[in-house]
Amino acid sequence: MPHGGRTEFGMTHREIAKLANVSVSTVSKALSDSREISSETAEKIKRIALEMGYFKEKSKRKIEYKKGKNPVIAVLCPEIISIAYSIMVTHIKEYAEQRGGRVSVYIYDFSNDKISHGIDSIVLSDEADGIVVIGGKVGDMPDLPMVYLGETDDVRFDSVFHDNDAVMDTAVEHLMRLGHKKIGHVGETLTLGQLTEFRETLEKYGLPFHRDWCYIINKRFEEIGYEAAEKFAAQKDRPTALVCAYDEVALAMIYRLGKLGISVPEDVSVIGKNDIPFAAYSAKPLTTIRMDYEKQCRTCIDLLFDRIYGDDGPARNIKIEHKLVIRETTAEYKEKKNAKN
Repeated sequence: MPHGGRTEFGMTHREIAKLANVSVSTVSKALSDSREISSETAEKIKRIALEMGYFKEKSKRKIEYKKGKNPVIAVLCPEIISIAYSIMVTHIKEYAEQRGGRVSVYIYDFSNDKISHGIDSIVLSDEADGIVVIGGKVGDMPDLPMVYLGETDDVRFDSVFHDNDAVMDTAVEHLMRLGHKKIGHVGETLTLGQLTEFRETLEKYGLPFHRDWCYIINKRFEEIGYEAAEKFAAQKDRPTALVCAYDEVALAMIYRLGKLGISVPEDVSVIGKNDIPFAAYSAKPLTTIRMDYEKQCRTCIDLLFDRIYGDDGPARNIKIEHKLVIRETTAEYKEKKNAKN
């Protein structure tokens, strides 16, 4: 239980009042958001109630009441400007509504502190019946049913995820089958985990890892690909293939490389990740890794609704498969066309 509070349920208003050194009526007012008491007193009471498990008990009491009604799902998402995250939030909303629920979205700006504060706020304000956290890191286990969308080592809560190591393996293996041995990576500071996965995958296959072939740009989206293309073009010793952190990076890089006189895939093969809608319809359709966000989000909502309606079994960690989508930006390595590298 959070903060070392007692583990059994049964925390009453009288017990909370004793711990907070206030009256029982003050506790009742605080927990019903009455304006008759100060915000400082209300915050103190709610914090004690949270630490002692009152809200977890209250959540369990709501199960029978909520059956047949409209549970509210709070979704904590790092951002919605990203196409991939927008797709995930949209699928969550669609499937929650199909199950009779409603969705509220909270943006945490890639801040783990904001995740913790957001969860506490949701629990304290009684704003939702379940929580979905997309990425990031969760601290204390919340006093509400929660499903984590992403890969995690935390076995306390449910998760639905894609195997990131396997995704990188699929990308590198595809390029290897085409004869590429000099493979580089393009990403940003927020995707440094992929750089680690990339290096480990190269080591697994006995391929060389060169830091100069990894373009980690402290920018976002298309700007990464644009700047990485210029760094690539300025090098004499270049990789013959590139694995990009996500599709927007790959598409922008391909565009800028073309302006610099470097052809894809004739001079360098490029592969992306996510298979965003535009990837198939760009001037040169992008080879990419398709992440099945629709299945991931549907599985997440089904699991979360089970928890809301009383399933208290052990945490479940469900892996969703990915798929290599081969289009026109990767091709067989040919020595004569890469002699300048």
